[in-house]
Amino acid sequence: MTGYCTNGDMKGEKMRLVTTKEELCKVVLQDYCAHDTELNGLFFDFPVEMEKKEILEAYEELQYRINGDEVTYPATPSLSEVYKGNCKDFLEGLNGEEGYHRYCYGNMDDEVDFVL
Repeated sequence: MTGYCTNGDMKGEKMRLVTTKEELCKVVLQDYCAHDTELNGLFFDFPVEMEKKEILEAYEELQYRINGDEVTYPATPSLSEVYKGNCKDFLEGLNGEEGYHRYCYGNMDDEVDFVL
């Protein structure tokens, strides 16, 4: 399965389905390093088929690595379910959900949207 990437220099090019945490991190980091802009949801605008927990682990790693932000989420059985769809849509759907938080620079008093 392929999809179309809508971010950065790869706009309109076919993009293969991302299926691992490592691959997700690689795709986002490559695109992020090619642009002079803040990490946002558009960097995650590509198709994935992987466990929800792996998507969240990759997102957590990227937020910390790029912004120094801490990401927290509840450990629930539903996170072991496989999500098949757009990664950005999955992450943005967690904005405002109970238990999903992102704190600027790890400061627990400075909470921001889970995904911008």
